[in-house]
Amino acid sequence: MAVVDPNCIMELEAENIEACVNEEIPKGLSEVGLYYIPVAHLKALEIPLQTGDLESIVQITKAIEAHEGKKFGRIMALVDENELNSTIAGNKGAKGDQTSLTFFLLGLKDKNKGFVKRNKNIPHVYIAKDRAGNKHLIGNLDNPAYMDTAEGTSGRTGEDNPGYAITVNSPSFCYTLKAAFPGETPLPIPTAEGGD
Repeated sequence: MAVVDPNCIMELEAENIEACVNEEIPKGLSEVGLYYIPVAHLKALEIPLQTGDLESIVQITKAIEAHEGKKFGRIMALVDENELNSTIAGNKGAKGDQTSLTFFLLGLKDKNKGFVKRNKNIPHVYIAKDRAGNKHLIGNLDNPAYMDTAEGTSGRTGEDNPGYAITVNSPSFCYTLKAAFPGETPLPIPTAEGGD
């Protein structure tokens, strides 16, 4: 059994966890809001201190910095086939965090094949936006995300999805990113012909 320093617990406040039964919470991840970058391309990614209120200890508020000429790449994933999971694992008193991201690249295209071939053993940081616009971090400089599985399929019938189901895992907490990151760009919004 782990021995806990009573001084570190005395500094903590028991905060209320409120919920509104009428609050609409969008479910799922945005199929246009997935990003990735090799850890080697990053210059700074500051993880929050574990002091403060419950929200501040999980929010990254300083912009992520990449080395010159480097930025996050965007992944266009198949709608409704993407999921983010944040769990804890380990023995009592020694629990640790784990985060996994599963996404689907549509088609056995050469670019999708190349993504898997090139990135299968490279440590990365991923960012996944949920449908409410929140940005979630998978991996960090000390605990990067690695590709765990990548299963490509042609599908058997017209109802099957051909492509790659990919899962990446990190032994780190799923922090909320409240700051900018290099490569974050909104998708262009089409305008009507002749419009301003």
